[in-house]
Amino acid sequence: LSICVLTGLAYRSSSSVLEEQASKNMQSVLVFRGDMLRERLEQLENQAGSVARIESLQMAAVSLRSGWGTIQKSSGDAKAELQRVFVAQNKFGAEREKLTKPDSPSGFYYSTHETVQTEVAALLKTVPFSDVLFADPTGNVYYSYRKGTAFAENIASGNWAQSGLGIAFARGVENAGKAVEDVAATSFSGLTIDPATNEAGIYFGVPVVKYGAFKGIIIFSVRSEIFAQIM
Repeated sequence: LSICVLTGLAYRSSSSVLEEQASKNMQSVLVFRGDMLRERLEQLENQAGSVARIESLQMAAVSLRSGWGTIQKSSGDAKAELQRVFVAQNKFGAEREKLTKPDSPSGFYYSTHETVQTEVAALLKTVPFSDVLFADPTGNVYYSYRKGTAFAENIASGNWAQSGLGIAFARGVENAGKAVEDVAATSFSGLTIDPATNEAGIYFGVPVVKYGAFKGIIIFSVRSEIFAQIM
């Protein structure tokens, strides 16, 4: 055989070996990243479950739901009132979370909100979540620390039902039905692009079950920087 032919065969053989090795290396990297992602998501799920089971947070969820019901009875539209007070007329503008208690109106929801907002602000400094939301069994988000676009909306209907929040909520409702001794599994939204906001997000939902009765779901939004790290 000529030198040219031998050289060509050697090149092809060497190239094939290199491609095979590169493929194996890539597979190893992907498996490693997959394991890391799975482990991090499990950590976040466990943290959400632990935080949601803090008794004071569960009591806050129950109390604010009662306050929402009172506003609904008195004004006829709790959504409109809360969005007006905490969003449209919020004196802190875009930093809505700074409003703990409005000057008016008054009532049980607003006095309870003052305490809850302060406690959640301190809590969020210690966990990998950017927001905490409370949703009743029908999907009404009657509390959000950040007072984002989902605040006072129903995440079980319309575009919200297809969002990360809506998915976490729906799966949480299913888990609540399987609760054992008032403990239900944490739901996970998966990575989603919310059709209501066009933003990516990851959410965990923990059902609140008291003496066998489903009270609602506490939902946690993962911080954007944490989201970037795990991806």
